[in-house]
Amino acid sequence: MISERTFAEKYTSFWHRALPMGAKGVAAINNDLTHKFSQGRPLPEGEIRADLVSEISLRWLAARVVDGLLVKRRPSAAELARLAAEAGAFVALLKGSPTPELPPPSPAEIREAAALSEILIDLVQAQGDGRELIVPRPPFDGCGQLSACRGDLLVGQTLYEVKAVSDEGFQQPDLRQLVIYCALNFAAPRYDIRQIGLVNPRQGTLFRSDLEWIVQNLSGQEPVDLFYEILDFLSTERVSA
Repeated sequence: MISERTFAEKYTSFWHRALPMGAKGVAAINNDLTHKFSQGRPLPEGEIRADLVSEISLRWLAARVVDGLLVKRRPSAAELARLAAEAGAFVALLKGSPTPELPPPSPAEIREAAALSEILIDLVQAQGDGRELIVPRPPFDGCGQLSACRGDLLVGQTLYEVKAVSDEGFQQPDLRQLVIYCALNFAAPRYDIRQIGLVNPRQGTLFRSDLEWIVQNLSGQEPVDLFYEILDFLSTERVSA
């Protein structure tokens, strides 16, 4: 079994066929990232584990969502410790660690996670009228050799992938992950996804597009045809990079 991140990053031959305009599309997105939904946050001095901080920030946001709506209550110290431990175990598994444990986050990493979480809350509050259903870390069923997985954030009909980087632009695997989630949702419907978006909370920038428009521009196909191609590859091929 493989993860969606592995599929998005490693299987370049498939993706070059499925999304032949992917490189040009991502370059155009990065060249047009002028809209800011937040002031962002500069990279702190000292060493932090960006992947751990990002994962904690998403779980911190999830703790602020009750019945699909954002609430004012913030996580307690005990909740935060639990969220940080869960995030550490998740990141360790992604890294392939045989024992899913990481050193606990430092105070600086906790501060960064809290700050990035508040920036993501700015994004949620800026979208629509505040009554959209919010689903942090939405789950998706697996397919074939692809394991069940979770996206980053669903707000209303928009699925976001969050990349908390400093000065790097979005990459092709970021868009591929969104397409993978949408294909899995097509196979086993849970959500009404009409738009996809890429978010950089550190820079306070985002890209958001209609799903149909972005798929047509990256692949030259209708979404349903691309989804069938992805699902068929996962289900019938001996998946190898």
